[in-house]
Amino acid sequence: MERFWKDVRFALRTFRRSPAFTAAAVLSLALGIGVNTAIFTLINTLFLNSLPVDRPSELVAVYTVDAKNTSPFGNLLQVSFPNYKDFRDRNTVFTGLAAYSFPVPVSASIGPSPEQLFCEMVTGDYFQVLGVRAARGRFFGPEDDRVPGASPVLVLSHSAWQRRFGGAADVIGRTIALNG
Repeated sequence: MERFWKDVRFALRTFRRSPAFTAAAVLSLALGIGVNTAIFTLINTLFLNSLPVDRPSELVAVYTVDAKNTSPFGNLLQVSFPNYKDFRDRNTVFTGLAAYSFPVPVSASIGPSPEQLFCEMVTGDYFQVLGVRAARGRFFGPEDDRVPGASPVLVLSHSAWQRRFGGAADVIGRTIALNG
């Protein structure tokens, strides 16, 4: 143990004699560790962790192709709702079909002051197709989706429920106005 402390004192004296070398060494170590951590986090998120659904290996994404679209993102488009309904009603391949929109920011009037949340519009069979269960309350189902706008139901994420409502169980059944 005494030899270890001698080595530590020698290293500190050497670092003090050449501060430029010390700064370069510390900076290169910090950058190397930071970049490796960022790359591993990205790979872990995208490839190593599966989605938190029942059968993630059976999920597929369906897009339509628009030959006249001149978007810089290519000609792949999300499926329109009428096309989704046609696919769903004529489906002979998939166990189930669900549709969702990209997240859009909305103003949620939950209490005295509005709060910005991100919201996705999904079809009634979305949660059933994914095979996920609600922690509290219920998800909406295909029966809530028969008449557009007839059953306005909101599902809160766990983080929004904890952050805005403190995890209170009485949030179920409350009215929340989105964009007025």
